[in-house]
Amino acid sequence: SNAKNDITFIPAFTGLGAPYWNSECRGAIFGLERNSSKSDIITAAGESISFQARDLVEAMCSDYSGNNLEILKVDGGVSQNNWIMQNVSDQIGIEVERAQNIEASAMGVAFLTGLSLGYFSNLNDIGKISKLNTNFNPSKNRVLFEKKYSNWKKTIKKLLD
Repeated sequence: SNAKNDITFIPAFTGLGAPYWNSECRGAIFGLERNSSKSDIITAAGESISFQARDLVEAMCSDYSGNNLEILKVDGGVSQNNWIMQNVSDQIGIEVERAQNIEASAMGVAFLTGLSLGYFSNLNDIGKISKLNTNFNPSKNRVLFEKKYSNWKKTIKKLLD
């Protein structure tokens, strides 16, 4: 992506959820220029996922008396994208851990059901089955990520005003 081409993609297709809670807001793309490419827009859309994740993590941490997350465990469709997962780790500034089974939420329900029915004697039995796949660690250089997030926040503010 061209460095001077700062595109911000706001995917508010049915409004902005947490932590903004504005159902009237709609999606928008800011910063388009004559030389903007499809690739620039795709990059901005991918980055928007990491900005939304950061918005949620910061809101949750402030709601719980400043407790900080040490690791974010992810699963589901978008977790298969290594670039997005690295971007989430870089934005939030913590390790992101993707389960080997990307449908870990469904597996969790199955494991807890098995525990309640006596198929597993304790959580350690379940732990032996679950294997980790990939960990993403945040970049040490925070400057670029803080600048991009600041731009995201300013753009959201403009959209809400």
